[in-house]
Amino acid sequence: PLLNLVDDINEKDNFGSSAITWTLQSNLDIPDELRFESIKTLVSLGANIDDVKKIAKDMKDEEILKFLESL
Repeated sequence: PLLNLVDDINEKDNFGSSAITWTLQSNLDIPDELRFESIKTLVSLGANIDDVKKIAKDMKDEEILKFLESL
């Protein structure tokens, strides 16, 4: 269903944000377990993991960075 909304999972919107960007930055109040599951799902659908790592580094979120290294 998610892939039906976009031609390319890594496509950026008018704000320069991709699906993975929105998952990391606009849902900061969701539990980490749900955020991690969302990240795993998007990466499995082809989201650029390097973009995710850059965003996590910019956010200085060590927990997400550790999680990404485990993927």
